[in-house]
Amino acid sequence: MTQIVRFATVGARGYARTLLAYMRMLVDKGRGQLVAATIRNKASRPNIVARFEADGVQVFDSYEAMLAACQGKVDVVVLPTAIHHHAPMSIAALEGGYHVLVEKPAAARLTDVDRMIAAREASGKQCAVGFQLIYSPVIQALKRTIGEGKLGRVKRIRTIALWPRGPVYYERNNWAGKLFCDGQPVYDSPFNNALAHHIMNMLYLAFPGRGRAAYAAQVEAELFRTYDIESFDTGCLRVRTDSDVEVVFAASHACDTLIDPVMQLEAERAAVYCQLDERATITYTDGTTETIEQEDPREQMFHNVIEAVTGTASEPLCTLEIARAHVACIEAMHQVAPIVTIPPSFVSQTTEGQRVIVGVAEAVQQVFADGQLFSEIGAPFV
Repeated sequence: MTQIVRFATVGARGYARTLLAYMRMLVDKGRGQLVAATIRNKASRPNIVARFEADGVQVFDSYEAMLAACQGKVDVVVLPTAIHHHAPMSIAALEGGYHVLVEKPAAARLTDVDRMIAAREASGKQCAVGFQLIYSPVIQALKRTIGEGKLGRVKRIRTIALWPRGPVYYERNNWAGKLFCDGQPVYDSPFNNALAHHIMNMLYLAFPGRGRAAYAAQVEAELFRTYDIESFDTGCLRVRTDSDVEVVFAASHACDTLIDPVMQLEAERAAVYCQLDERATITYTDGTTETIEQEDPREQMFHNVIEAVTGTASEPLCTLEIARAHVACIEAMHQVAPIVTIPPSFVSQTTEGQRVIVGVAEAVQQVFADGQLFSEIGAPFV
């Protein structure tokens, strides 16, 4: 008999809306039940509240009240919340006896992740982190193939992404583009938010063993801001991991060219080209190829969470320990790399307000191709 897992969630807008759609999909498939939701200031969200109530979901205007009222009625609390709320809200749920699915990154600083791990261990519950691509068939197949030694030693992994974001993106909440919010670190940026998955993927694949990710042993980075924000919107990162793999990432929101994330992995006996929303192709040195098709990673994530909380799996595929490697990398990056404001002479602006760094698309692509930093390739805006 299929065990139905009962969910509660926080919020219903932004990314929370996306995760709600997957929870409702589980309900439709008979694998889940959506029991409760927290909507602060319910009076300002009448349509959202009405939809929940029509679905039989109890709506609370306080997270603390929801946790207190749902003891024994909810199995998993889903937290698609602000970065600086991840640790306190996860810890409160774990201490209340709930399993947790918390959005990525796990937290903004290592000390918070360690407190989350301690709370999980004391509770005996599971805490999964929403790096959804870690749960995907592509990343899991590559992890297994690397662990089996079929590719030989991994030498380097590089990822590129150009995702244009206009001014509205930085106006969507009170922590967008900020390093700190309410006195707590957030480190919001392409590397710690929209494109954080792709740094996590590389660290995960850079360690050959199961259930672990590599840590950054050496970190170099160049970070730039074009918008009027505290953090950065464009950057490149080069890491040497503790497993002796070179990891390179280059990305920008201040661009007018769209390049969805692409990852290349070079190993002793094969090369991998991975379009992360479609497929990965492994080309071996003998000329043979292998293709791994992608499936919906968020659906896979929720199925894995169900398996972990029902005991079918021993733990989630993306644990706090795995996600901790990404937090360590971001913390180290901010310690070594200042954020530089791009001079106005190197910035253009579209009629919609989208800011574009002159030459950024070419520079990001060259960093990806060569494994060098912006300054090393002579990018014009440096």
